[in-house]
Amino acid sequence: MQLKLDTHGHAVLKDGMPVYIANGKEIAIDAASVIAERDKHKVATLFHQSEYVRNNMEMPAGMIADYFGKYFKLDGDTVTAADENGVIYSRERIGELAGFDEALDIILGNHHLRGAVMKPARERSAAKHQAPGQPPASKVMPRASFDAMNPRQKMSFMKSGGRLS
Repeated sequence: MQLKLDTHGHAVLKDGMPVYIANGKEIAIDAASVIAERDKHKVATLFHQSEYVRNNMEMPAGMIADYFGKYFKLDGDTVTAADENGVIYSRERIGELAGFDEALDIILGNHHLRGAVMKPARERSAAKHQAPGQPPASKVMPRASFDAMNPRQKMSFMKSGGRLS
């Protein structure tokens, strides 16, 4: 893909957007929208990879990301979390930004949906004591929890005789 230039070497615009040539076709691309979508995808990936989400959330990571992703912004390679009170700083590392899991925990701390999205406390504590990459101790698991696992965990759970409820 190549940026289309006029005879003076300036970018050609269509509807205020730069025009690119790809496979012989001219395409106007809204770069701001592309960057925003890329950032949204990167933030969603954090939810899917989060051990905190996997161990503590009742709902699948995608649903959690759809609702709570609005609290996270990408600034280069740094993820910054902010709620209605402003940027969220770490409780453990004074003066530093909260990491993803810590920020999500802080956001959920007083959120009105906390009870709806969090697993019951006994399930959260059991998940914390589970070795990484190991299936849950229980042989029966809700489909949503199974879907939140990575492929290796899913295979291990099923091989150990696990069933979905």
